[in-house]
This record gives sequence, C-alpha cells and structure tokens, in this order.
Amino acid sequence: MRIFYSLLALTCLLLFITPVSFGQRFERGTIIQLNGDSLHGWINRKSGAVTAKYILYKKARKDRSERFNPDQIAGFRYEKDQKLYLSKKLTLDITDRNISYATGARKTSRDIETEHVFIELVYNHKLKLYRYSLDGPYSYYILEDDGGAFVPLTNYSVYDDITKTVVDHPEYKNELVKSIGSCPEVNIGGLTYTFESLTNAIDIYVKCKYGDAAGKPVAVLGNDDEYHIRWGIVVAPTFANYYNARKLIGSGEFSKFLVEPGIFLQLPLTRYRNNFSVIGELLYRSFDIHKEESKEVNAAVTETRKFHVALSYLGLNVLLRYQFTSKKVQPFVNLGIANNFKISESNNEFSVEKEDFPGNGKEIDEIYGVEQALLFGGGIHINKFEVEARYNFSNGIGWTSGDKTRFHSTQVLLKYSFR
Repeated sequence: MRIFYSLLALTCLLLFITPVSFGQRFERGTIIQLNGDSLHGWINRKSGAVTAKYILYKKARKDRSERFNPDQIAGFRYEKDQKLYLSKKLTLDITDRNISYATGARKTSRDIETEHVFIELVYNHKLKLYRYSLDGPYSYYILEDDGGAFVPLTNYSVYDDITKTVVDHPEYKNELVKSIGSCPEVNIGGLTYTFESLTNAIDIYVKCKYGDAAGKPVAVLGNDDEYHIRWGIVVAPTFANYYNARKLIGSGEFSKFLVEPGIFLQLPLTRYRNNFSVIGELLYRSFDIHKEESKEVNAAVTETRKFHVALSYLGLNVLLRYQFTSKKVQPFVNLGIANNFKISESNNEFSVEKEDFPGNGKEIDEIYGVEQALLFGGGIHINKFEVEARYNFSNGIGWTSGDKTRFHSTQVLLKYSFR
C-alpha cells in the first residue's frame, strides 16, 4: 500500500501543478484585428506543443477573458519574446502521423482540411517559414514566398503494400521547386523535413537571388525554446551503503559500488524547457555483497561469521524537475520518489562458526517486495548530454532483528538523449 499512496500523492500534485500553474498563464501581448487595428492587453499562453486553436484575451489582467478564433483576427504577438502568430486559411494534410495509423492508411484516405489556423513565425527572412504544430508532436511547415503567398509544405507517410513498409512522401520538395527551384545551388532533392534543413535552403536561395548583403537572416524565432519530449539511455555509477541491524560480529554498515543502467523519458509541463518537467526512469540494480569476519573470543575460541546477500531490482523513478535557464548550459534540480521492485533473491544467508554457537540463518529476516526511497539531486544539461549528482534515501530493503535494513546511496547519473 505504501507504493499506492506515494504514487497517488505525486499524481495528484502533478495534476494540480499542470493546469493551475501553466494552463491559464496570461502574458502581455497585442491582437492584430482584421482591419489592421491593434488590441493591447493580456493573451493566454498555451502550454504544450500543439498550436492553439483559439486564444483568450483580457484588456486588463483582472478582467474576464474574451475568446478569439483564427477567423476573427489577423494574428497576435506576445510582448516578452515577440513571438508572432498569423491567422491564415490554408489547405493542410492533417492525417495522423502515428505509425499504427500509417500501416493502415492509403493515399486515398488522407485527412485534408481547409480552415483558418494560427501559424507561428519561426524564421524571418525575405522568405519566411511558419510552423503549425499538431499532436504527436508533429510540425507542419508553411513557406511565405517572395510574392507573399503562403505555401504549405506537405510531408506524409503511407503503407506500401509491395514492400510492406511505411514510406515517406515528400511532397514539400515539389512545392519548394516552384518557390525556390530557380536557384541551382539549392539541392532540393537532398532536403529533409526539419527546421535546420529548410532554413538552410532559404538562406542559400536568398543569397543566390539577392546577393550576399541579403543572405543573413533577420531573426530566428521560436526554435530555441521549442517544446521537447526527451528520451534516452542512462548509466548511474552508484556508491551504496548497506546497513544490517543484526547484533553479531560482521554486522554494521558496508559500502558497495554498483552501476545501474536504464532508460528515461522527460515530459515538459510547459512549452518552455527552462521551467517544470516530469521525468520517468527505469533502472536495473544488481546488489551483491558478501563478507567474512573473524574475532578471537579467547586463546582457544575464534568466532567466524560469513554472510552473503544478492538481490536484483527493477526501479521506477518519478521526479519533478525545475530547470533554471534555457541557455546552452542548463542547471536543474530534481525531487522525486523511487519504487524498486525486487525481481530476484539469489542469496540471503549468514553462518556463524563458534565452538559453543554454530549456526546459520537468513541475513535479512524479511525482504520487502518493493523498496521505496526519496530522491533529490541536481546537475547540468548540455545539448544531448546530462550529468546529475543524486542522493537516494531509502526507507529500507527489509527487516532484521526489530530494525530496518537500510540501503542509502549516492549516484552520478550520466544521460544521453536521442531527442
């Protein structure tokens, strides 16, 4: 029941934090009306990666909010970071990009809709690049060409019945040929559907057509603080302290060096990486300690005690993270709980050799099926790499002689994220 109550408490905390702290955050901003006039006030900032379907506006912070759909305004801008969203009526292929859907989808079953949507300016040049974020998360890019026309860059996947694989259909390359194909230096065939690849093609085209002076971007907006779901691998060198309460020689506190491998998943609770996120970690621990101690009772009697404990656990860690900055070097602190599920118990025994007291038994009288611990630590994140120092304060791995058998550890976690 301990695991149930701790997980329930953490879940309730996260459910409270997410909508209350982040879901209805209002910032200073400006609405651009259809007639070109401006409305200055407060605009809600939507958390999560998906582009807002509508916005809420207040003239004063304490006023009641008013809803605006994309077809009611020309766009809006936030004051703090100058993020600009325009409202455009576009024909978009919004087919589900999930792999399970793609295996059953056909080109004739595409989900294509024409509607007003908000699109975010992410690259500002003589040609501009906008982004419309869907569930997944999946970014749909829209190009504004030299003439001011908005061109959706479509990229979708379907299942090929012949090869039995999911195949990408880069229609955006055909669309780019019409807009920037006049410049032979742009290798459209080698482009990928990424922010970096598309903006690099824009730079080359502008330099080719307008000369060196116009070849530098005016601004890059929205990419550095983009919503990120991260996952990857983790290796945790661990300095563990094992304490046995049994009142015999050879009992007491012992140190052990372990290496715990695993995987992790990080889910931001806001659109910004310098705020809160929740982290799940799955770690494997193999703990094996054995020791032999002798004590001379008198000239004729020597007492020898041996013990051997070998356990393995699969640990599920759930942590809440606060990151202090979104710059290249990003310090952070973590706080959470660990639930380590015992998966094997290959040894748990002791023996005593003494003339008047030979015997053996269980080293730990009762080993818990789940070991729980409080976790706290801090570290830095740089690009795809992360290092963290963490302390693990265990509630005990078992019970011996009326006292808990404790297991505390200090860890250095090394992480590499694939995204």
